[in-house]
Amino acid sequence: MEDWDEPHWSGRPQAKPDTRPKLKPNLFARLARFSVRHAPAVLTLLTLLCVASASIAALKLRVDPSRSPIIALDERTAAAEAALDQAFPGIDHTFVARIDLNDGASAKTAAAEAAIRLSERTDLFRSAFVPEQGAFYENYGLLFQPREQIEARVAQAVQMQPLLHALGQAPDVPGLAALVTVIAEAIADGHPPPGLAPLLDAAAASVESNVAGSPARLNWKALAGLDVPSASPVWFVIATPIDGKTKEAAGFAQSVLPDSKSVDWSFPAGAQPQPGDFVRDLIVPALVAALLVLTVLGMGLGSLRLAAAVGLSVAASLILCAAAACLFKAGLDAVSWSFAAACLAPSLLFSILMSVAYQQARLKGGQPQASVMLAAQRKGPLLSVLALIASVFWLVWLPRQLPSVADTALIAIIGVIVALLVSLIALPALLVNLERRRLYANHWLDLAADTPAGTTLLNLRQVFALLVIAASVFSVIFLPGLRFGDPPAGSHIADLPEAPATRDAVHFVVNSQGEAEDLASRLALLPQTGALLWASQFLPQDVQPKLTALHQLSGLFDQGPVPREEPDATALASAFTDLETALRAIAGSSAPEDLRSAAARLRSAFAAFTAEPTPPSQRIAELNDALFGGLEDMSAAGRKLGALQAPALGALDPGLLRRFISQDGKWQIEAVAKPGINRLAFAAAMRRVDSEAAGPPIVALARSEILHHETVLALGMALAVAALIALAYLRRRARAWIATLVPVGCLMTLSAAILSATGQTVISSGLAAAVTAISACLSASLILVDFEAEEPGAAIRAAVLPVLALLGAVAPLSISSSPAVSAFGLISMLFLALSIILPLLLVPQIMAWTGARKPV
Repeated sequence: MEDWDEPHWSGRPQAKPDTRPKLKPNLFARLARFSVRHAPAVLTLLTLLCVASASIAALKLRVDPSRSPIIALDERTAAAEAALDQAFPGIDHTFVARIDLNDGASAKTAAAEAAIRLSERTDLFRSAFVPEQGAFYENYGLLFQPREQIEARVAQAVQMQPLLHALGQAPDVPGLAALVTVIAEAIADGHPPPGLAPLLDAAAASVESNVAGSPARLNWKALAGLDVPSASPVWFVIATPIDGKTKEAAGFAQSVLPDSKSVDWSFPAGAQPQPGDFVRDLIVPALVAALLVLTVLGMGLGSLRLAAAVGLSVAASLILCAAAACLFKAGLDAVSWSFAAACLAPSLLFSILMSVAYQQARLKGGQPQASVMLAAQRKGPLLSVLALIASVFWLVWLPRQLPSVADTALIAIIGVIVALLVSLIALPALLVNLERRRLYANHWLDLAADTPAGTTLLNLRQVFALLVIAASVFSVIFLPGLRFGDPPAGSHIADLPEAPATRDAVHFVVNSQGEAEDLASRLALLPQTGALLWASQFLPQDVQPKLTALHQLSGLFDQGPVPREEPDATALASAFTDLETALRAIAGSSAPEDLRSAAARLRSAFAAFTAEPTPPSQRIAELNDALFGGLEDMSAAGRKLGALQAPALGALDPGLLRRFISQDGKWQIEAVAKPGINRLAFAAAMRRVDSEAAGPPIVALARSEILHHETVLALGMALAVAALIALAYLRRRARAWIATLVPVGCLMTLSAAILSATGQTVISSGLAAAVTAISACLSASLILVDFEAEEPGAAIRAAVLPVLALLGAVAPLSISSSPAVSAFGLISMLFLALSIILPLLLVPQIMAWTGARKPV
């Protein structure tokens, strides 16, 4: 017999009991309820913490993206570097100044004066010298000329020797007048002596300078071809600072020789603050990033109030993490400065995930407090799993031999914890208090995602997904070829190609000259070798034939000029008259044009000199000294060159010797890569020649190998642990688990292929960007799998919006004038763009292929 629905005894209708199952609040829902009920206290406490943290960060945090990261070298490289530094201290910290005044003499004087001033500061510099200057080059400079030029100079000196000898017998104006008279007669007879035109022209210039009041000596050595010419108007100063004093030494060096169009300094990395514009490097990227992030959040959440809540939550997390960074590493280097992006990623992820879940609950009619509790109830476990996965990707770096990466990992782990706490405790209060208390409309993306895809679109997605997976599988071959490290920072000797010192060179240390010659010959044969510098290279080459030519001067200049006697006025007047007559005769003769022009010029110069009736005796003495004072120097130079012997190695400049030969007799060879050769490839070729090679390229190669090895171990371990965590969270749903992991593998292989194809090096901060992107990609895939199939729009927003907002935050860094900051921005954009595209394309398609979900 059936039961009837009897009316209530009172006759009034009664409310039916609520038979819907009630949720029991879990820990996450209780935290959200506590946050909402105590919102003023929670938000006040958060504000005070942020103000204190911002103050600490502003006072203590120092960022230098150009500073090399700390990476523990392997024993072989560390031992080679220590041996090089012991034998040749500070060799990789050399300062080089290039001085080009378009006047060799002025540039040489400026370089010499600068070297003296630098050498006097023994508290800042080990040494400072000017190559190609000093006793060695004064004695042997002519031997650096080609043999043909030396032979031509010797022939010139031999040819002019009778003329010079005649002048030496009477080195005064009357003697010159007698000689010019004899020459005029010889020209009249059709036998002009050789070398006369340059002599008369130089004499005219000397007389003209005397008339102008600034007497200049006639350069007899140059006339006879016995001078040492300057190879170039460019001169260099080589200075080695004392360890620990590099910045102070660089500042003093620039005060001695300020940078200008004529002076170009080359300093090692870290010797100077990197040039840059604070506004462009920091303020503009920060403002653009904030604008982009707020725009992405506003469009993705469909509410400026929700975007403001998320923005405040993210800002608070970032400020707290900056203060935490000060506690562990106040001075941030090329890796650890990127902690901001690593901390920003989980903060955006957790805040946006909570906001989307809250928004979905409000769409179903829930009140603000109940909605935020429901969002925390449902998504709190997922937040915990995502936080655990993000922490795992950083925890694996702590025991690695990469101190800078370990510091970044520690700060990033703190960032994950802070982001989780802020999202669970502070964000609910922000969401409810910024609420307008109105019903939400469905987001446009939710409505678009609810529309079933057409057959054509589904087929295209399948084709693209297959192509991406196939390309990713093929790209596995590029993983071993990835290069890690940072390019050389600061100024480089590559900008000063003529410099007799190198930077970014590979150094080889051997025990003897014989070993050095053998090694240099082997290095010269390598296709990667550009230039080689070693002690013997600074000695003149092909010496014996040149000495044979110079020895022809032996005996020609043994007799120097006789002492000069002061002539009386009558003899001087007669001499000037004879000069006038003889020079007029030469100028009007049929001699070659250059000889006639030189004679006319000298005649005019003497006419100007004798314009006064009787030139004072002091002017006569000055004229004699200007015209004939250099004869003794010329004779001494001829005697020295006639007896010159091959230079010994010990005669080289002491500063140059110290650079290439140590006090205990070890020899050092510097090898520089040929233009266009990759730095790491060059270092590898050099190390194959000598396993004990040292220098910045070898260190860069060792760091690259260490980073490659440690990255494989760390990421392999992190992926394995994260995969197990995801499998446990998905309750062993293998199909969903596969769909979660495939985009991560594709991200790693495709990014490796792109970097290898473009020849890019994974910079040290780019390694942190890669870890952040891999974690974000795995989180996005897990969110897409975790959300219910009837909420595709919410799933897409919760998965993609955090990565898209992070992309908007780091993209403006690419406009920075700092190369390290710009490179980090560019490589982050690559990783994050793939982290958006791959989960969005592959996860739904793999779920459809495996039958875990209908295609939408």
